Amino acid sequence: MDVLVTQLSLKETLFLQMFVGPDNALAASFIIMMCLAITMLVEKIKSDEK
Repeated sequence: MDVLVTQLSLKETLFLQMFVGPDNALAASFIIMMCLAITMLVEKIKSDEK
């Protein structure tokens, strides 16, 4: 899973750099990583409840 997330964030970071520049891309990719982590946690909690 970590490898997949790393590849994802790498592509997204490059993608974001084209739009917001290198400085903001780091912050934006961090926010995306946090959102992904929260989403994964929520999904895990939902599947545990069933």
